[in-house]
Amino acid sequence: MALSTNDIVEIQQLQALYGHAVDAEDSTLLAQVFSAQAVFDARGAGPNSLKVGLEAICAWFAKGKPPHPLTHTMSNVWVHESDGEVRVKAKWFVRAHDGTLWFGDYDDVMVHSANGWRIAHRVATVRDPRPQRGGVAAADRDVGEYLSK
Repeated sequence: MALSTNDIVEIQQLQALYGHAVDAEDSTLLAQVFSAQAVFDARGAGPNSLKVGLEAICAWFAKGKPPHPLTHTMSNVWVHESDGEVRVKAKWFVRAHDGTLWFGDYDDVMVHSANGWRIAHRVATVRDPRPQRGGVAAADRDVGEYLSK
């Protein structure tokens, strides 16, 4: 599939909408971001962070703040094709409830439907910080739990 400029802009707009949807705690907006069968894999940020299906993703974000960070911001959104799939690589940063900034990557597989582009599979990975708490790296725990402290 050859991506058009319109496809790239639509996908980048979708990536921007994600941050607004999560921060607004509006599941109707999340339905415009993720496919019905989407997978959100944040196990790179901690256990208990694999959500399968739009309903599970919406329920996870419906937990509010805390446990989720106060704000979500993305940058460096790169839309590309690889192995016959449309993919997105992006940087994210969030502010924890204690004021700490966390940085990481999103790696997405996109799917196009009658409703436009949606995220079919997202992997979130924490890059910084990786502090030790109780002998366990924070990234090896539930990042939502850590961020809410």
